[in-house]
Amino acid sequence: MAFAPKTPIFVSSTYSDLIPFRNAVRDILSCFSVDIHGMEVFGAQTRKPLDTCLAEVLTSEVFIGILGMRYGSIDEATGKSFVEREYETAKKSGLEIWIFLIDEENTHIPPIHVDCKDAEKLKEFKKRLKDEHTCVFYNSVDDLVLRVRSNLEKFFTDKVRVPSQSKAFVSATVSSSTIAKGDEFYITGTATETAYSGVAIWVFGQNTFNHWIVDVRQDASYVMAIPVAFTKTLPIGQYFVVVQHPMDNHAYDVMPVLSFDSIVVKNSFNNETFVVSGKGSISSMESATNLIEFLNKSGIDDTYTKLQFLIEEPFIQIDPITPKKPGEKFKITGQTNLAVANELLVEVMPRIVPPNVEKYFGIRGIVKIVREEAGLNTFSFALELVETNPGEYIVNVISYKIGTVWHQPFIVT
Repeated sequence: MAFAPKTPIFVSSTYSDLIPFRNAVRDILSCFSVDIHGMEVFGAQTRKPLDTCLAEVLTSEVFIGILGMRYGSIDEATGKSFVEREYETAKKSGLEIWIFLIDEENTHIPPIHVDCKDAEKLKEFKKRLKDEHTCVFYNSVDDLVLRVRSNLEKFFTDKVRVPSQSKAFVSATVSSSTIAKGDEFYITGTATETAYSGVAIWVFGQNTFNHWIVDVRQDASYVMAIPVAFTKTLPIGQYFVVVQHPMDNHAYDVMPVLSFDSIVVKNSFNNETFVVSGKGSISSMESATNLIEFLNKSGIDDTYTKLQFLIEEPFIQIDPITPKKPGEKFKITGQTNLAVANELLVEVMPRIVPPNVEKYFGIRGIVKIVREEAGLNTFSFALELVETNPGEYIVNVISYKIGTVWHQPFIVT
């Protein structure tokens, strides 16, 4: 049985003053077919908090903005709050936007939750929201929950009722949301009604841009393999992926074209352009947002799906090893951001091998990385300290694919 994908919804608000409101909204969202995006679900990240937030907005379908009496953390580059930056990204990306404003006259608001420093910025932001949207006012946690529930019920009812004007459809997933630099990964999905025109895959990253046309198989599936040689060249950081479907006319209405010493993205509706690579190019997030804005134009029939991934430095963390006895059996374990099924060479040997010694302990073996449902992938290597003398030993874990070795000492007593 095929299951419809969950609707990604981003929840945006200030944090400490609205914790019970956010928790209540998350609870009601969990009752629907929703993939919740927001600061509580980010986990540990190497990128900046605002970059994480904007990346999550970019891959969402619905934006829920909840405003109280605080303007929130400020983005130093623009002087705007994180919430306002998130809202701007959602608007430019064509997300459905729901705005909930606190009823300032009929809600008890503790003084500690009132922002005096940026009160004028908050006032201007709220005015902007009221001008651009039909805002809903709430006066308590329960009231907010009722109003969010009402929006959700209408949204999903309308979604079911909308008639399908085309059988064309595209979906996409990446083999891992976090990829070690130098490790291969895959972008896979389904694309119907595009047998001979394929799908276009756009990848935007720090100072990098790539665009491929990928063939779609007869069963409507496609696979884009990103090889080791390519990922070794990718800078560390966040990457945005847009998979474009040409729809019923089987023509890509938005395409990259060469223009002197730059690559320009151009739409066929009104010939608008932006520079994606070369002189005058904009940031990866701006490029991805502009592309989505082009694809959302009424004169463009192409559809798309979007996702993201993070390139990190490869690492293996070998768990600490307690002192051992000669002949003891134990396991060497650890965690890594390398992909599942990667092979690792594990070797154990004395830290110092005296010259002219006839016997010394040494063992090698190959293990494969296995998937861990939560957190990093893992590996485990079982061994027995046969004919082992007391002393200091070293464990080396080697990835020949990445070309790196990690170490962990231990002692035999």
